[in-house]
Amino acid sequence: MRSLLFVPAIEKMMSKIASFSADTYIVDLEDSIVPEKKETALKAIQSFLTSKPHNVYIRLDGNLMKEELSVLKDYEFEGYMIPKFEDPDDYEESKPLTLNKKIIALVETPKGIINIERIASCEWVDAIAFGAEDFTSSMGMINQDNYLIGVRMQMVLYAKACNKPVFDSPSFALDDPQKFREQVQMAQEMGFDGKMAINPNQIAVIDEVFNACDEEYMRGVIEQYEKSGEAVVKINGKVYEKMHINHFKRILRERI
Repeated sequence: MRSLLFVPAIEKMMSKIASFSADTYIVDLEDSIVPEKKETALKAIQSFLTSKPHNVYIRLDGNLMKEELSVLKDYEFEGYMIPKFEDPDDYEESKPLTLNKKIIALVETPKGIINIERIASCEWVDAIAFGAEDFTSSMGMINQDNYLIGVRMQMVLYAKACNKPVFDSPSFALDDPQKFREQVQMAQEMGFDGKMAINPNQIAVIDEVFNACDEEYMRGVIEQYEKSGEAVVKINGKVYEKMHINHFKRILRERI
């Protein structure tokens, strides 16, 4: 999973999923649906799920989570995204309703960041995602990338330590393609495994940036390094050590 596209739980929008190119789709019952249309949206999802779509997660509404889980528990789809995830203990009563489904914990509050170690190490949490808009709003701060480097690095650090995929927050720079590309590049360079998106036009850039490494080049470096029999080798003007080789091998394995 590199690109994760949010799709409102509206029949017209869900019908377009087949024409999009994201790796994963997050059908949204939370922010994109006004309160008076939640029931209609849930029924629309039920109809959509009868087709047994692939690579689909459902972002629940935190205030209606138990009701939504009860309705959706018998349908076939990938899993759930739980918003404003703060503490694994908060969901003990709901766990039986999520059996056989993967869980993405959307961390987007100060308490969630403080508890990131517990969240990342939770055995039934399969991946972690960062919600910058809600986090900065709850902090009373501006959603500006240079203010959030520490928070992002903390999430990546604990996710990697627990071998969990971690996904960066969506970008709202819809009218500034250069800024958006820079944000995607930053996420990739910081160690995120992918980035969420709110517009299908953002998918191509996310895929391009996260898949930018030249496979032929990486294989050549690996071959030269292993033939050398040395711990540190200079190849094409760059110094490579075992950690770089292991990183290249991991990327190549993920693309098989």
